[in-house]
Amino acid sequence: MLRQYTSVQVVAIATVVLLVYEILCSFQRQHLRTKVYNCAQARAEETGKPLLVVGDPHNGIGSGIHGAAYGCGDMCFDLTGCPQCPHARKNALPRGLEDLPDDSHVIFISYVLEYVDDYHGSVQELKRVGGNDVYLLRVQPWCLTALLYPGAKRILYSDPFVD
Repeated sequence: MLRQYTSVQVVAIATVVLLVYEILCSFQRQHLRTKVYNCAQARAEETGKPLLVVGDPHNGIGSGIHGAAYGCGDMCFDLTGCPQCPHARKNALPRGLEDLPDDSHVIFISYVLEYVDDYHGSVQELKRVGGNDVYLLRVQPWCLTALLYPGAKRILYSDPFVD
């Protein structure tokens, strides 16, 4: 015999399932931050290029819950100015990168492009400075976080740095 659930019970169960799912997505994002940052750092060492981190490693909900999952690189670039990083720039993309030479850095971008005002200008400038050495993390479009995260201006369904 099947059990009958009230609509309140169904909503409560669905809410718990979604909450658990979002927590798992959060852990996955944190794991990817570390993994992709390590790849970018290895590439910087291999090429001899400095590592530019776009996105303050100590800012955001994930870092507040889990702690910083990646380092500051040789330079950190963020709206906050990356106050805990020794070499940082405080700017909104794409401003602040103009003085960096073409193909001069390995770039690690941690969940930033969802929030920038000038998306196309930012991608163009990051491609110019990073060449083929751009490592992008983007919020999984299938998670509620992509829809509900405060301040997000877009959902990235693909990586603009992969041709």
